[in-house]
Amino acid sequence: MADARPFLRGLAALAPPEEVSGADAAPEAGGVLLQAVPRPGSSAALGRLEDGLPPDEQRAAAALEHPDRRAEFTAGHWMRARALRGRPGVQTCLSHSGGWVVLAACARGPLGVDVEPVRPRAGVERLAARFFTPAEHACLAACAEPGRMLLFYALWTAKEARIKALPRREGAPPRGPGILAVLETDLERTPETTASGTVALPVPGGMLHWFWWPRPSPGAPRLLGACLCPPDAGILRFTAPPWE
Repeated sequence: MADARPFLRGLAALAPPEEVSGADAAPEAGGVLLQAVPRPGSSAALGRLEDGLPPDEQRAAAALEHPDRRAEFTAGHWMRARALRGRPGVQTCLSHSGGWVVLAACARGPLGVDVEPVRPRAGVERLAARFFTPAEHACLAACAEPGRMLLFYALWTAKEARIKALPRREGAPPRGPGILAVLETDLERTPETTASGTVALPVPGGMLHWFWWPRPSPGAPRLLGACLCPPDAGILRFTAPPWE
């Protein structure tokens, strides 16, 4: 059975990466841009962001009845529009959870990102039995708290990032068991801590970077993210766009 303790020690000790100031939403050459905004909480903030969307996306946002879904859609597509402005071919991916909306952008793919607040969650065994490989499930079951819940979220975000990064890859398995057998090859090793402030492991299809978001809401659960990007992507750059 794989032993995930070296990976968990590296992830638990990881400090949030330092944010880079500046309004430029462009990914650096060969690197990945990661941006996050809190979900807009006022009609004035939401209106300012919607004004920055193309007309078709403004209509799509207006059609969303749930206010949180509308705010998340608007914030994510506002960041995406800035990243794509004048840059044809840039790859982007969005994720939202815990009141935050996160964008990943890179000049090329594959690219996928997922974020989750690390907090107690009901039904972990049921989810692991359905979506994890037998080796992953067994390792999770053998892991003691508090590492067990962290391992669950690390695997969950990795799987979601991979699904987003490689949704149309020929021969890719469907959502379900066997999507990403990380434990059998990588999690027993002590992971690399990168200069960007991430824990990184090579996986089929690219490089997985796990990170804690630099600016969690005060008192809120820590926000864990996973980003699958090209294996030779040099820098992950973390910024908070000035939309307030």
